[in-house]
Amino acid sequence: PRSNSRRILPRRRGRRIPQKMWTRHVAPDGRPYYYNAALKTSSWTEPAELRGEKSPTCVGDCSHRWEQHRAPDGRPYFFNPATKQSRWTLDGVIVNMDETRKKSKTSSETEKTEKTEEMKHFFELLDSWEANGRKIQTYEDIDQSHHVVSTIASTTRIEELLDRWIETKRKRLHEYLENTPSITVKTTWKQALEALEGKAEFERLGKYDQVDVFDAFMAKVEARAVQSQLVDDEIRQRKERRDRVALRKIFREQLRAAEIHAKLTWKEYLASEAGQRALVLIRVVEGNVGGSRPRDLFMDVIEEAEEIGL
Repeated sequence: PRSNSRRILPRRRGRRIPQKMWTRHVAPDGRPYYYNAALKTSSWTEPAELRGEKSPTCVGDCSHRWEQHRAPDGRPYFFNPATKQSRWTLDGVIVNMDETRKKSKTSSETEKTEKTEEMKHFFELLDSWEANGRKIQTYEDIDQSHHVVSTIASTTRIEELLDRWIETKRKRLHEYLENTPSITVKTTWKQALEALEGKAEFERLGKYDQVDVFDAFMAKVEARAVQSQLVDDEIRQRKERRDRVALRKIFREQLRAAEIHAKLTWKEYLASEAGQRALVLIRVVEGNVGGSRPRDLFMDVIEEAEEIGL
């Protein structure tokens, strides 16, 4: 028979287990889905509460009985089993997180657009002053009363924009140097001054920035030259090694053919018919930067001849 007594909920560490927040429903196509009226959200996946998983951990001041749960999309939310309230945060106000993120993203994009426009107008102003012969290198060179400048929030921001503007000019000079073949790893600063005289990319920078950009560019050019030299050296070394191997092979073939013997001197070999046939390769190996000389290779073969008694 059905009991009329009130059902006693089990206790866990003195706290009552919360009642279920989710309810099961069936969609028109027959698929089950789950709805949370407090959070006004639904899910095709069965929530942990309905699956009977471990009771969520109580967080914050437990006397208020707020418990932490996770929505199907992974976001944490808080539930009070006493008041049946659900909140995304415990700041005292129920927050619509999707709307908050949307507003935050819009605000961030608006701020970024405003800063971009601010920088654009500031750069255009400095370019116009410079085009009229005005040197702009420091904060003191800027007319603070101009309406474009006066709308900028702070001195720090003006200095930041000025640094960016100067950096764009430094990049233009660097690009110009990259595309100037006459400036090489051997070019001196004096020679660069002559080559760049009258060039807008150069003249629009102050002396310090001119030298600094040139030095940075030359460091890059020198690094390229070193890397190129390393590659060239490796190619050369491989070729020299192949030539030495080829000459040693000729000496050994002549040894087997009895054209070289243990008593033969280097001078006698060069004058012989066998020596004349190998003369071209001898001269190539003689011109090598590193490695064994032709005479050294010849003497190695003579030692082999002595060992085998030829």
